[in-house]
Amino acid sequence: MIGAVLRGLLVAIVIVMPALLLAQASADATQIALLCALLAFMFVTLEYASEFPSLLTFRCAPPFNRLRFLTLSAILLSLTVILNSGAEQSLTGRGLMALAHFCASWLDVPFSPVRLAVLSIPEAATETMSGLMRAATALSYTLSLLSIVIFAALVYFFKWPTAQGTAFNVWVNLPLFDPTAGGDVLVRLQRSARNSISAGILLPFILPALVKTSHGVIPLSIFDVSQSLIWGLTLWSFLPASLIMRGIALWKLTLMLKAERRQNTAKEGPGGLQPA
Repeated sequence: MIGAVLRGLLVAIVIVMPALLLAQASADATQIALLCALLAFMFVTLEYASEFPSLLTFRCAPPFNRLRFLTLSAILLSLTVILNSGAEQSLTGRGLMALAHFCASWLDVPFSPVRLAVLSIPEAATETMSGLMRAATALSYTLSLLSIVIFAALVYFFKWPTAQGTAFNVWVNLPLFDPTAGGDVLVRLQRSARNSISAGILLPFILPALVKTSHGVIPLSIFDVSQSLIWGLTLWSFLPASLIMRGIALWKLTLMLKAERRQNTAKEGPGGLQPA
C-alpha cells in the first residue's frame, strides 16, 4: 500500500508540475491541473494497491512503466523550463535551450515530424513563437526516441521481461487481453504489436496535419506559452513512444511464446505424444 501511494503521489506531482513552475499560469489552469493530478493519484494508487489488475498494462514487468513515467516526466519538465518566460535568465534554461537547438539542427529536416509540427503553427504566429516551437518539438521528440532506444536495449541485451528470473504473468500484465477470445494467441499478439508500432510511427505525422487543418477551430492563443502548449507537445511526443514501446513488448512476448512452443514440440514424441 505504501508503494502504491508513493507511485500515485509521484504521478500527481508530475501532472501538476507545469502549473506550479510556469510563471504565467492562470488560477483556473492551476485548479484544473490539481483536479487532474488528484484523479491520477487515485487511479494509480488503486491500480497498484489492488491484487487483481484492471486497466494498467505491464504492472508487474518493470521497468516498462517506470521508463514511461521517466519519459513523461523528462518531457514535461524540459518543456516547462524552456518555455517558461524566465528560462533565458537561468543556467538550466539556457542549457536546455542550447540542447533543444542542437536537436533541432538534426531533426528539423524536410518531411520529418519536427518539420511538420513547426509547419502546423498558424501563419500569424510570431518569429519567437516559431523558434520556441521548433526547439520544444525537437527536444521532446528526441527524448521520446531516446526512451524507445533504451527500452529496445533492455529487451534485446538485458532479456526483458525475464531478466530477474521470474515468470511473466499474462493475466496480471495484460488485463485487457483475453486469451480465450478466439483464434491463435500468437497471431493476435503479433497483430496487436504491429498495430501499436504502426500507430506510434504514424501519429507524429498525423497529429500536426490535423492541427493544420483545424486552424479555424483551434484559437491562436493555444500556441502561446501555456499549459495547453506544453501538454499538447508532450502528448504529441509521448503517446507515439509509448505505443512503440508497447508494440516492442508485445512482440517480445510473441518470441517467448514461439520459443515455449518449440520446447513443448521437442519434448513430444514422433507421434505428438509425450514419451512414457
